[in-house]
Amino acid sequence: MSLPADLQALLSEALERVGESRRVLAQLGQSYASNLDWGKAVVLGGAPAPGFLRREPNPELPAEERIPFCLPITGPRLLLTAYLGGEVEEWLPLLEELVREDETLLVVAEETEEGDLLNTFLVNLEREVLWAGVAAPGRDLRELAQAIGAATGSSPDNFLVAGATAPDEHVRIALPLADAAYLRQDTCFLFPSEEQDWEPLLEEIAVIQVGGRDADEQRERLLALCEAIRG
Repeated sequence: MSLPADLQALLSEALERVGESRRVLAQLGQSYASNLDWGKAVVLGGAPAPGFLRREPNPELPAEERIPFCLPITGPRLLLTAYLGGEVEEWLPLLEELVREDETLLVVAEETEEGDLLNTFLVNLEREVLWAGVAAPGRDLRELAQAIGAATGSSPDNFLVAGATAPDEHVRIALPLADAAYLRQDTCFLFPSEEQDWEPLLEEIAVIQVGGRDADEQRERLLALCEAIRG
């Protein structure tokens, strides 16, 4: 399906204001008509592997989270590292603790090793055992850690770990908590809790709410828009 004219017009308007497609988020709307809104998010780098992304989103997700080529993560704890790698066994206590507490995770890593640890993340995500994603920082990692620490009141020592170092499971409770994240190939939108002042980290984004004459057409239109956004 080619991009419908009304969505092309909204995308053009969005790009004129935010400058690049990686700052445009598409979602299913709640009305027949499509519309454009503006928001603010922490804009990070994208996913390191295609296994995090799906063309057909899980139909059990809420409608606003069923976005093609995108991994939505609700209420993730944040872990920052220069290098995501190391032995899987060393990471298991933390990952098992997250599963026990029914929590999600977003790892922000400057570099991600293609190996057993990344595969463990992907397998658990596929099985819906652990809802976790990995994003690139898209900026200086230590500056990002300091800014998140200032916004959340958490010490970067608790959520910024050395390269290829597995955090102790007891640090889970100290990891900063965000409201939601949307992870794509080129971008991760991180939405903080409204209870905390993340203003210095926030950037303007465009949000296109896609409508349609029925649910099937709406999903087709959203897929076409997501294809256009990712290029």
